[in-house]
Amino acid sequence: MKFGMRKPSIKKSISARTTGKAKRTVKKAVIPGYGKKGTGWIKDPKKAAYNKVYNKTTFGVNPLSSIDVNKKSLNSNIKNDNQNNQQSSKQILEVVGTQYTDAERILRNVLKDRGETWDTYGYQYHDLELVLVPEPDNEYDPKAIAVYSNHPTPKNAKINRSGKIGYLPRNSGVILNEPSEIETTIKEGYGKFYIKVDVSKYLERKESMTEERESVLESENIDDTIIQNTSSIEEKNEILVNKFIFSLLAIFLGTFGIQWFYAQKFKRGLLYFVFSWTSITFFLGLYEGIKALLTPTDNNYLIRR
Repeated sequence: MKFGMRKPSIKKSISARTTGKAKRTVKKAVIPGYGKKGTGWIKDPKKAAYNKVYNKTTFGVNPLSSIDVNKKSLNSNIKNDNQNNQQSSKQILEVVGTQYTDAERILRNVLKDRGETWDTYGYQYHDLELVLVPEPDNEYDPKAIAVYSNHPTPKNAKINRSGKIGYLPRNSGVILNEPSEIETTIKEGYGKFYIKVDVSKYLERKESMTEERESVLESENIDDTIIQNTSSIEEKNEILVNKFIFSLLAIFLGTFGIQWFYAQKFKRGLLYFVFSWTSITFFLGLYEGIKALLTPTDNNYLIRR
């Protein structure tokens, strides 16, 4: 076993950043779960154990490390400057509690009425007018500010375009005496969405930089009070998939768990693949396919899995 400094190799360092990077990109696109920690197989356990000990007993000097350090520090400085400039002029908050309301279906159909698309496989931004409604009678938080949609519902539509979307984060500093319309920005894609609101003109007072950072941190975590007020349903790690594609994959290729790889449930798909030699996965796939076909949905034919 070697101890001390590892011999640097410029050739390997350049290869890792050029051809090696290209190969990894191709493998990530083809192999589900490639490059993620905890996935894959160890081809040579003895060699893997040796490398783990070798990396602990030696240290290396990367001949190209100075390039990465300078690049990261430059990007970090630019990012911090942009954040400071934005925070100095605006107070942006993220609407919380949307997973406990029918926010996604409401917003998707409102945008559809306007001729916009809700693409679950690519990020898009939408500007939409919503309403801030104070809730002084809220038993959990008298200062709570709810976010509603008041867009009209078309005749014979199955899904309402109006209803509660979520809440502003607790201790946001917003003071309202009556409902007020506000412009919001919606970022959506890959089965997720975020709603950002500029509440600068509704703030009670100007906050210091420390208070602004605390407000941003609070906006990323759902307060326990809001959870008790909106719903007691547990949060599920689910994404939207096309019901027909999922059903076809489950019925014809369900033995190998292909439908779960399509739904980005890689661990479950891998479990199906391991037990594909049995008949259990065939019947489970058949059941999942029929269940997906019978699941009611809207005109977009999207279901949660």
